[in-house]
Amino acid sequence: MNEQIVSIIRSALPKIMDYGARLAGAIIVFFVGKLLIKLVVNVLQGFMKRADFDQTIIDFGSNIVNIGLLFLVLLMSANTLGFDTSSFLAIVGAAGLAIGLALKGSLDNVASGFMVVALRQIHVGDYIEVSGKEGFVHSIKVFNTTLRTRDFKTIIIPNSIFTNESVTNYTTAGRLRAQLVFGISYEDDIQKAKAILYGVLKENARVMQVPEPFVGVKAMNDSSIDFDIHAWVSIEDYWVVKWELTEVAKVALEAEGITIPFPQRDVHFYAHDTPLKLDNMTQQVGPIDPKVS
Repeated sequence: MNEQIVSIIRSALPKIMDYGARLAGAIIVFFVGKLLIKLVVNVLQGFMKRADFDQTIIDFGSNIVNIGLLFLVLLMSANTLGFDTSSFLAIVGAAGLAIGLALKGSLDNVASGFMVVALRQIHVGDYIEVSGKEGFVHSIKVFNTTLRTRDFKTIIIPNSIFTNESVTNYTTAGRLRAQLVFGISYEDDIQKAKAILYGVLKENARVMQVPEPFVGVKAMNDSSIDFDIHAWVSIEDYWVVKWELTEVAKVALEAEGITIPFPQRDVHFYAHDTPLKLDNMTQQVGPIDPKVS
């Protein structure tokens, strides 16, 4: 019995050693390949940066190269293990149509990613709005684009969205228009209020003076005269300026005696002596005639 076991081990040992050597070689090929891929991608990125390529193209191109080289490394590892990679490639080629149909959405995303990069519709760092979502473009990859919101949430958008829906890019002009609305009472001086608001806009260092800020009467509402305020600011300062102008304008208006009204309603009751019987009781009740002023 022992001799049979020894005989089996002796016959199997060369195969085990051969497979172990192949496995070790495949592992070495895989990890060395990954290191080489990282080196190639870093060199490629450095070359494109020195050539002053756009960051969007750098990221997208590096992602494509990384995926393509990783596929080759996997094939080399499989070949080292003893798999017939030529047969594998033939099978992949024969199944290409079925895979393409099954992954139609993913392939649309890849094609759309190329279109986004080629047409340079958006760039890394742009502030955009698409499909009801908005944020800064953090990265553009093969299948999707990542947005980073102002509160550092990550939004992943499929690339096909950019070719099938409208995209609003707030960064193209390099500035944004902050718009605010302030209301004053009908008793206040319109020209005085405009002068105060213009002064607030000129005193804020973040507000661009070219194009000039604008203050104009927007509407005459039930309880207020509303002013429309337009101020051009840089992308980074947009929200800060809106908060600053809202606070400073309110303080400045109130300091000059300008009233910022809020909706209110005065109701007047008039009693007319009219007898009304309820449950055999007579009361002096008059119809209520509210008047709004």
